[in-house]
Amino acid sequence: HVRSRRQRQMCIRDSYKKTPEYSSEIPKGLLRDHTTRSWARLCVLQGQLIFASSLATRTLLAGDSQVIVPLMKHHIQRGSDDPFRFYVEFLSRD
Repeated sequence: HVRSRRQRQMCIRDSYKKTPEYSSEIPKGLLRDHTTRSWARLCVLQGQLIFASSLATRTLLAGDSQVIVPLMKHHIQRGSDDPFRFYVEFLSRD
């Protein structure tokens, strides 16, 4: 039985951990392909970032967020030379 995207998102609870806001430099570990053990969400507060995974590449602008599936290889990079601010929050599930 396959759940719809909306049903899967409804199963995600609040964040249980949040990184600091990054604004001057993207941590090197996030620039390389890596995975997470839990669901996560990349939240862009200012500027432009590029989220790339094995499934797709997406440009994120201020106000956008990207849900990150556990164990899916992904990385981020700057989308422009403009200033940026972002954080990552880790999510719990029902």
